[in-house]
Amino acid sequence: MTSFLILKTSLTFIATNTCDLKFVSIGTSSKKISKLTDLELETAYEKMLAKLTFINEELIPQNDWEKAEALITDIDLDDADFVALTRYLKASLWTGDKPLYQGLKAKRFRTVYNMQDMIKLRKRLTRE
Repeated sequence: MTSFLILKTSLTFIATNTCDLKFVSIGTSSKKISKLTDLELETAYEKMLAKLTFINEELIPQNDWEKAEALITDIDLDDADFVALTRYLKASLWTGDKPLYQGLKAKRFRTVYNMQDMIKLRKRLTRE
């Protein structure tokens, strides 16, 4: 479903440069879930990466890092890069991380979305 949302949309997807490593670790579990062959999974992975723009974390201003860390200090500091990038770009954050999603929502972080939110957004955009 994730690859379908990314490949079949006009939305722009941006991630930190360290995000690529997280996709590789997800790829192993994706094979079991998707039942794709190695070649099919690699092809889907390459198509998804082609839709992503990676930004070096060092370009994110210190102020955005500090605000992101303060916001998620009681959620998961390992996600600070995603929140800092979201703040820096004044963008939206799409995450499958339930504690991060719920924690940010509880703190009224308005631009965080989960898979269900993205499916609704895609349906709305394809109707327009």
